[in-house]
Amino acid sequence: MHFHKSYIQGHYGHVYEHPMYATLFFLSGLGPVGFPLTPTFVGVDAMLSHIEANETIMIVLLGINYFFIEVAALRIFSRMFLGPHKKVYHEIAFKSS
Repeated sequence: MHFHKSYIQGHYGHVYEHPMYATLFFLSGLGPVGFPLTPTFVGVDAMLSHIEANETIMIVLLGINYFFIEVAALRIFSRMFLGPHKKVYHEIAFKSS
């Protein structure tokens, strides 16, 4: 039985053909970490305002958590929308510039 494996190598550069999807995906990637235009901002602000000064472990863990969530979202965004497109008629930047 043959299973089709879908690799992400062929999915670079979608910002050329789908700029609106790229903007929407970028903003939705910023949403889980409390970007000020999202409802998560209010929840993160309420959660951080109720942490006492002596609970440094909780502050550190929340900071690390939000950092890794944002890095993961930005890596997915850069993998899908940035980079050279597989169609050759899109312009590309030279490596020396």
